[in-house]
Amino acid sequence: GGRDKTAASDAGSDGGDSSELPPPPAAEPGLSTTFEQSASLAVSCGVLWLASRVAPTGYDLPVATLLMVAAATAGSAVLRPLAPAAEQLGTLLLFLFFATAGWTGGAFGLSTFVGGGLPLLGF
Repeated sequence: GGRDKTAASDAGSDGGDSSELPPPPAAEPGLSTTFEQSASLAVSCGVLWLASRVAPTGYDLPVATLLMVAAATAGSAVLRPLAPAAEQLGTLLLFLFFATAGWTGGAFGLSTFVGGGLPLLGF
């Protein structure tokens, strides 16, 4: 009885005309999903928007930092799954910031961006 079922299942799993697809490869540890990346971007944009509404003129960045630290402290269980994606996003944006700051040499004008936008986009 049981031996015949095992033999039949082994015969069907030898790569013949099976219509089942193999399972997808396991995700690499430390990589975030598109949802996590999008959610971390949405949270950061929301915090920046709120900071621009409530902060006195010129204090957007310190207020945004305060709001994000408060949100991460109060809602750590909710935001913890987004931490790897947020770290990847933050690193990418930091690299982009340094590339643009070094590329322009401090001169921010329309001609600067029109003349060198394509190489920066390639970066």
